Amino acid sequence: PQCGDDGREVRVAQADGALKRNDHDKARAMYEAALAKNPQDSEALAGLGDVSRKRGDVQSALTYYRKALAVNPSYLPAMLGLG
Repeated sequence: PQCGDDGREVRVAQADGALKRNDHDKARAMYEAALAKNPQDSEALAGLGDVSRKRGDVQSALTYYRKALAVNPSYLPAMLGLG
C-alpha cells in the first residue's frame, strides 16, 4: 500500500468495506475521492475495477485494472482482476 496522506488509507479502507457490503455507490465515491488526491493510486484504480465488475460493466473494469497496472505493474489485485 502507498503511504497515506489526507486520509487516503481511511478512504480506501472505507471503500473496501462498502464494496464488501455491496454498497457500490459508496465504494465508488470513496475510491474516486482517493483518486482525486492521487490519480496514480493503484489500490483505488483496482477498487474501481472491482466496483465496475460487480455492476456488470466488464469493459470499465478491465480499463481500471489496466490503469492500476500501468501505475504499479506488480499490483496483484489488478492482475487478478484481469484474470
